[in-house]
Amino acid sequence: SKPLEFHAPDRDGERQAVFTAASGSSSSSSQPANSQAAASQPGMALAEDQANFSLREFFLQKASELRVQLDVEVLWAALSGIEAEELDNQEVIKMWLGFSEEEKLSAELTLLVAEFRQARCLLNFS
Repeated sequence: SKPLEFHAPDRDGERQAVFTAASGSSSSSSQPANSQAAASQPGMALAEDQANFSLREFFLQKASELRVQLDVEVLWAALSGIEAEELDNQEVIKMWLGFSEEEKLSAELTLLVAEFRQARCLLNFS
């Protein structure tokens, strides 16, 4: 399946950061996101990208890619209920997921939470 992408143009709309769920990488382009749409109506390409971007699909695909060993539907339900500011607090994550204070979160889960938080924050700023 096609990797999920989130496009975030800079303020002048000319450079664009592209976040790809499948590779977990980002890149920049000096071309407008959609040259025809950007020329006729600034912000139209970004609105279209936002409409096509599903945070849930991004999360599920990233969880699969990282091979997180927990039920992804339970993870989605728990993490989507946590405020973005709290997603960097491992104690909050542990509490919501039913971990004891002594248990450590796996590297895969920690990365998934970090990328989920970043994607949520990017959506709020665009």
